[in-house]
Amino acid sequence: MKPEQNIDDVLKHALPSAPRAQMEAALDRVHARLQSDSQPRVAEPRISEPARIGPWKPVIRIAAAAAVVVAAVWGATSFRDQGVYAVLEAADGSMYRIAGGNHVPIHVGDRIAAQETVRSDGAGGAMLALADGSHVEMRSMSELSWDHAADGLKIRLGTGSIIVSAGKQAGGRLYVQTKDMTASVGGTTSLVNAAADGSRVAVIEGQVDVLEGKNETTLRPGQQVTTSAALAARPLMDDIAWSRNADPYRRILESFNKGIAETRGELQPLNYAASLAQGRASAAGPQFEEASIRPCDPDNLPPTIEGARGGGPNSFQMTPGRLHGLCLTLATILRHAYGYGPVDLEFLNPGGRGRGLQLNTIYGLGIEDGKRVRGGPDWVRTEHYTIEAVAADAADAASMSGPMLRSLLDKRFQLKTHIETEPVRAWTLTIASSGLKVKSVTADDGAGCDAQPTVAPSQPRLVRAAQPGERQPPLPSAPGQMVTILFRNFIDVRRGEKPTCGLSIQRNGPNQVIVAGGTTLEALARALASPLGGVIVTDKTGKTEKFNIVLEFVRDENTPGPSFLAPNQPEPPSNEPRGQTIFAALEEQLGLKLQPATASRAFIVIDSVERLSPN
Repeated sequence: MKPEQNIDDVLKHALPSAPRAQMEAALDRVHARLQSDSQPRVAEPRISEPARIGPWKPVIRIAAAAAVVVAAVWGATSFRDQGVYAVLEAADGSMYRIAGGNHVPIHVGDRIAAQETVRSDGAGGAMLALADGSHVEMRSMSELSWDHAADGLKIRLGTGSIIVSAGKQAGGRLYVQTKDMTASVGGTTSLVNAAADGSRVAVIEGQVDVLEGKNETTLRPGQQVTTSAALAARPLMDDIAWSRNADPYRRILESFNKGIAETRGELQPLNYAASLAQGRASAAGPQFEEASIRPCDPDNLPPTIEGARGGGPNSFQMTPGRLHGLCLTLATILRHAYGYGPVDLEFLNPGGRGRGLQLNTIYGLGIEDGKRVRGGPDWVRTEHYTIEAVAADAADAASMSGPMLRSLLDKRFQLKTHIETEPVRAWTLTIASSGLKVKSVTADDGAGCDAQPTVAPSQPRLVRAAQPGERQPPLPSAPGQMVTILFRNFIDVRRGEKPTCGLSIQRNGPNQVIVAGGTTLEALARALASPLGGVIVTDKTGKTEKFNIVLEFVRDENTPGPSFLAPNQPEPPSNEPRGQTIFAALEEQLGLKLQPATASRAFIVIDSVERLSPN
């Protein structure tokens, strides 16, 4: 079979064979997703303190029976600070609030407050996002509400079926309650059905505790419980067949599980006391209780879903209390365990780190190319291993994918490493001596930006710049149809129309045009990194306000694009005059200046390692 492609191969080998404009358009879409992220960034940890892994290629989020996510490096909007419980992400047909006997229509993007009862009557159901990051897929003819619980959040399911992809609860729990039972579903993916003759709970991922009267039942993946003998047990896949994402969920999950089953070894207890006595592994903090690491052939695995980069070789998944790695090189596993992504994509996440990997998600990690992990024999970058490890259910994703995984590698491979840094070329963005030439905007002053349409995480989307005068098309009603998200053309913005919120990079003959709506100068600095050659650009303006920006500059030797793109090809004929260099454009159009600087890039050095001993 064709081996799983990793992100470096895609960018360095597949993309250069395509037209450069096509490659840059793909990068523009990445930047658009980056700018749409409203969650605050955490302070960068010191390099000597390994942090959470950045999700470089998440492929499928098991939300509502697994919504397929393509390159969703930056997560969904957080609603907690906005004081609302839920937002309608997608609805295929009619969705209503029920208040005083009246049915009030709800539209995609509308907020739904606590204690409001909502009903989905559309043929394809609806998708909701909760304040804690959970997602709820409602089947047609389902009715629910939600409210505070004493220690978290509670969904009351009146009738119908829902699939809950529940976030890991940091300060509370998430419950689903029917008339005759309550299920604690935090950090899991599960189906809950409420009918006149009883309720059913089935677990897709994780562990769910179900309380019926005084009886409590613990369920694991594939298990289910009903509150009435009239409800016969059904196969789990039959129960979730109505989900808009049941088929890709089934195919990717089956492929991943089959690959693990065919390559796994027998779990063995881990004796950390003996390792500590030999001076190899640190037993501080939580540890895996059992583990298996076995060689794997990446060319001899079950086929994966076409177009997906998770589920095949180089894939990784965590469920409560379990870690699964499918056919990964030791260098890739090590890079992941220290929380880093590929060096060539560091300009997207300065410092090399991103957000933490989540439970119940299959990620494609790519293959480490020797730039982030150095030293050691060649086999650490060529031989592949399948890993399974078991921990206490209380172990969280950050611990399992970070210190616990590092400790496991130290023990099994007698691995010793250290972190070094090296200086790399960079830029800082400052205010020019002439002063800032753009004014800040707010949502209330009439000069803000037009919001992007809200779509479900599972919905495939095409993000592109609009043609002059082109308007955002209506969202499709059928599940699985492509959603087109348009960024307003720079010509229309220069004529006085509001830009689309976020940031896009557009073409104008020999020039590039950055069009930003409601964007910080920090976000602009990150966007400048790509045309400047994939180098790190740090915002040093001291400004935190948001701005509407149109910046046009010529494509020349100063703006080659990231190193993995093909060299600049001859420009097609154009009547547009060549614009200013990026340096002159920033200063004259915006009152900003790029100053040469040096940044520090971390890499992992393997001091010593031994080939895997028999499991």
